[in-house]
Amino acid sequence: MFADSDIAKTFACGDDKTAYITKFGLAPHIKRDLVSKINNGPFVLMFDESLNQTTKNKQLDLHVHFWEEEQVHSRYLGSQFMGHATAKDLLEQVKECVDQLELRSLVSISMDGPNVNWKFCELLQREHAELYGGAQLVVVGSCGLHTMHNAFKCGFTMWQLDKLLRAMHTLFHNVPARREDYSTVTKSTVFPLSFCGDRWVENLPVVERALAVWPSLLQYMDAVRTKKLPNPGTASFDTIAAALKDPLILAKLQYYKALARTFNPFLKKYQTDEPVMPFLGKHLAELIKEFRSLPGRASI
Repeated sequence: MFADSDIAKTFACGDDKTAYITKFGLAPHIKRDLVSKINNGPFVLMFDESLNQTTKNKQLDLHVHFWEEEQVHSRYLGSQFMGHATAKDLLEQVKECVDQLELRSLVSISMDGPNVNWKFCELLQREHAELYGGAQLVVVGSCGLHTMHNAFKCGFTMWQLDKLLRAMHTLFHNVPARREDYSTVTKSTVFPLSFCGDRWVENLPVVERALAVWPSLLQYMDAVRTKKLPNPGTASFDTIAAALKDPLILAKLQYYKALARTFNPFLKKYQTDEPVMPFLGKHLAELIKEFRSLPGRASI
């Protein structure tokens, strides 16, 4: 890279040295630079916690939104690792991570909706008011994306569509012999997709694939029924067999697809780092109008 440099020619850097330079040289400099930018004006703090599969601890990740050079930036601030995660625990860990920030400039907290997070927000509001003369953070609610996914879950679990879609994928997943039987009978190599139980609206491709392979699935199930193929004898097969007895099962899948198609553009629009909160009311009104135009709305 630096053929004309005598210093570079004699420079050697092993794995350990690179790690030390990164952790104790570059990282502190980058962190100081980020903190100085955040402290120049108002900012929003975002956090979420999840299980770290490697350490088996809860990992609390914190990000910040701040204004710089005529645009909003979203940057990773740091992570905290903990065992217990009560509201008080969250508050202590967050305070430790943001100890270099000027919290007087904190505008709001962005979070999802578990009760422990709301309790954390209450404790933070109380402490913030005591420290800064009664100042209060702006509360815009918890993550609306979670609410929308959970609304879908509440509605469609009554029809047990999640069990059906999971069973369709599980029946052929990582089972070469069964996949070969299916392809031999149906002349198709297209299989159901995996269903995600946390992001219901985003399962649109899963439902579309389920409807696409439905005729082939009926062929496979009929071949098992007539003993042309061996019965898998699994819970997933029994779930599909039970679903086939429902004369409205295809209508239910089609309705899922129609609703998901309606809500997906809204979700994509608001999964962004851009400051779109001022437009939320307008887009929600448009979404509700579109939703009301769907067939069958009176039954909801």
